[in-house]
Amino acid sequence: MKSYPILNMPVILAITLPLIIISCKKDVKSAPPAEKAAHKTIVLRAEPTTETAANIELNVGVLNRNTNWSANPAQELDCLAWTVSGDPTVLRPLMRFSALPCCGSSTPPTSAYLTLFSHPAPGNGDRVHANYGTNNAFYIRRVTSPWSWKTDSTTWFNQPPTTTAGQVLIPHTNAQFLDLIHIDVTQIIRDIYINGNYGIMMQLQNENYYNSRIFCHSAYPDVNKRPYLTIVF
Repeated sequence: MKSYPILNMPVILAITLPLIIISCKKDVKSAPPAEKAAHKTIVLRAEPTTETAANIELNVGVLNRNTNWSANPAQELDCLAWTVSGDPTVLRPLMRFSALPCCGSSTPPTSAYLTLFSHPAPGNGDRVHANYGTNNAFYIRRVTSPWSWKTDSTTWFNQPPTTTAGQVLIPHTNAQFLDLIHIDVTQIIRDIYINGNYGIMMQLQNENYYNSRIFCHSAYPDVNKRPYLTIVF
């Protein structure tokens, strides 16, 4: 496990994601004429940008348990508990789509779905399989306060708080690779619209090594494997 320099400490992966709208369409559900209503579907796919943009992927954590450090950019979204040379390592990805459409409006979306793709060649965990361990179930939770991707700004010790309200539990899998298509995160996104867009955090249900779920990030070469969010209004 060596995709990050000096990875021998608890770590947060801080990912602020820009977006590109790759689909915007209206569909009409089958209903009696008087009940028909148009629904707009927007698909937001994470896209990489330059260092000056507010979407840098940054690994931040603690070195030797008391020194802030950072490694830029992140190479993958790592939700795992492992050891490096005997030292425990825990990673929790932070993710934020930087500009949700109409966020802050009085009308949150009716539904929302997150899609994540297993990393085909992970640099962490056992460095072979995206999914590993006997208990790799993980939570997706809403972050409740601002955080920064800038160097040394977000560490393990000042990571932003999350809430269990509306959390989504992704169950354990024995599959070595498993894309997660259309995870229902409706309540999380609706709460983001109401309370502010601070993104989400992913963390293992039980952070005991050796367990991992590793996904492609926003700069993955194959754009079709980058995370995306589908929102329906």
